[in-house]
Amino acid sequence: MRVEARIGEREIDEVLTADVTEVRPRVFLIRWTEENGNFVVQLQDHETGVVRNHARLADGQVVRAVGALLPVT
Repeated sequence: MRVEARIGEREIDEVLTADVTEVRPRVFLIRWTEENGNFVVQLQDHETGVVRNHARLADGQVVRAVGALLPVT
């Protein structure tokens, strides 16, 4: 999986291995660990177009965010 993100001043752009679990049709739970030690769990709801992130950053900080799923063109 490729992750591209901006957290404050930090930018993340890397290819990594992710574990994907289908919760129900069109809803997926994805988890991964980034090279810098950030651990992320993401819930993607393609039915409603909502994505929810819960991350434990390498420095111990916890970050939660909600956003929209948008198609990549």
